[in-house]
Amino acid sequence: MLAQTVLAGERLAELGVAAEIIDVATLKPLDTATILASVERTGRVVIVHEAAVSCGFGALVLPDFVVNSGGVICAAVEYHQGSEAQALATIEEKIRTNTLAVLKRAAADGVLPRAAALELAGERVGRAMSFRRTF
Repeated sequence: MLAQTVLAGERLAELGVAAEIIDVATLKPLDTATILASVERTGRVVIVHEAAVSCGFGALVLPDFVVNSGGVICAAVEYHQGSEAQALATIEEKIRTNTLAVLKRAAADGVLPRAAALELAGERVGRAMSFRRTF
């Protein structure tokens, strides 16, 4: 896959598009600083991997880059190859539901919404971590 990616990068260069190629197989553990530095320079990230349309390395790594750069994703819809409209509808519903939950918690606890949101997020992360497998 790396050879095809290098060829694609060369073709892009011929078209006047600068591309940086980072072979993540050589960056173990995953060197996110190198990748993020490239994204900061180029403003883009493309992950190439040998896998089906979903469920590959890119499907696992790309969401972190999107979210950490201020984007919004809906990985569950993307995982099931849903449409952009389905993803946006799901995101809208999650924002509405989570905003309501934060405001209800803030009112019930007599705290600012930020404090309620942090508490709710901590509970959710703790609950999710309880399902984590260790080897």
